[in-house]
Amino acid sequence: MIIINLAVFFFLPFTLGALVVAAVSGKKASCFNIWERIAFSFPLGLGLLAITMYLLDLAGVPVTLINIAIVLFTYYAILIGYLLFTKALNRPFLSIPKPSFDLDWQERILFLLISLKVLFAFFSALVKPMIDVDAFQFYSIVAKGLYYKHTLLTPYISTYIGGKPPFPFLAQGWVLIGLQTTNDAWLKILSPILFISLLVLFYNVLRKSVTRKISLLFTFMLSSLPFLLYHTTTAYADVPVTFYFTVSCLYLFRFLKDFYDRPAERNYAPLAISLIMAAVTVWAKHAGLMLAGANILTLLIFLFSQRKQLYVKEIKGIASIIFILFLLITPLIVPRVNFLIGTLSGLTGHNDVAVQAIAKNVVDVPISERTVKIGQIFTGKLFLYSDWHLTWALLLVSLLFFFRRALAVPQRYLLCVLVLAVMSVFVQFESSGVFVWLLDGTLFDRLVMNEVPLALFVSAQIIGHQ
Repeated sequence: MIIINLAVFFFLPFTLGALVVAAVSGKKASCFNIWERIAFSFPLGLGLLAITMYLLDLAGVPVTLINIAIVLFTYYAILIGYLLFTKALNRPFLSIPKPSFDLDWQERILFLLISLKVLFAFFSALVKPMIDVDAFQFYSIVAKGLYYKHTLLTPYISTYIGGKPPFPFLAQGWVLIGLQTTNDAWLKILSPILFISLLVLFYNVLRKSVTRKISLLFTFMLSSLPFLLYHTTTAYADVPVTFYFTVSCLYLFRFLKDFYDRPAERNYAPLAISLIMAAVTVWAKHAGLMLAGANILTLLIFLFSQRKQLYVKEIKGIASIIFILFLLITPLIVPRVNFLIGTLSGLTGHNDVAVQAIAKNVVDVPISERTVKIGQIFTGKLFLYSDWHLTWALLLVSLLFFFRRALAVPQRYLLCVLVLAVMSVFVQFESSGVFVWLLDGTLFDRLVMNEVPLALFVSAQIIGHQ
């Protein structure tokens, strides 16, 4: 029975994601190889599934397996109809390439080490009990409430959500609904799946610019980051927001690279994937709003700089893709704007009474003193702690010795996203309501984790650029 439940849990969102990728790709299915499409499908489908569950709940429809399945099969019918109408179900989309093992001994070692990290992540996540306080105090309770009550809107359950973005609660609720169980251990299966998908997509995008050996080396470095690997075995929301933001950045870069390298064959499928992932980022965590904003702002800078090179038809196409992003985040606009206003008001120490009660005397710390303290902690934790190995030092060295490559197109846009994302961490900690969590050491690494894969990718692009 568990095998059937696992199949339901995995293949319903996987099929939705695969069909969306096919629809986005159109007749240019070859723009994504089979490994990318496989790695995209479950996370993309999971994000859209979570949004669907949220909308069902708002509409007063019980969030049950049968109701979810009915809506998903409706999606399938619409997407398959569209694919048949546009004749997009062509051979490149359906073909499965023959496996190739022409790796040299160094590449084989790197591949083996990456595989061991993935196996460790799955084993550790599924074998160890749930020991993380916030995971079982909030996410687990809400997921079980959704499973039993088929809604998140009851006062008891809403208390544990506390205004946070609903994706982690909905995704974990889907685990219980899909598997038809309340076993807490299964709630941790999502992070390892996102982890292996991140490694596959990271490697494939990197491989477009650098050699296979360097791509494998940096993918191994990503897989071995201690703090990321630890959180891959938990049920926190940090791995999902890191995954969706990173993939959004990777495929924004992929779009920009193709734009400059192949101007006669401009392909907007990577941009569509990037913005859908950015939308799910907003649903994943409070910080997702600023992270997605960094992507959108960079895209707008690019579009403004290339406005004379774009045809009216292309501008309309890009505008429609951006419209889809805003359509996906529309249900969360009001609470996310309220969060942004609260963060900005916290820069002056004018938080609400609840925040002041938590922060106590921290609200009275001048912003200049907060900035100095933040800088000290940033410097120490980024360069002197082992959570990220030498990732940030490597980035700094890359920028110092290969600054011309870093400022060349399209790397400059990737660097722009990274700078904006890191600045967003500063802005959040400058807020007196969040500053207190910087001082007690419970939040810094979790916020910085969002930017670490991107920092590693930027370093790889600068050092290994062909």
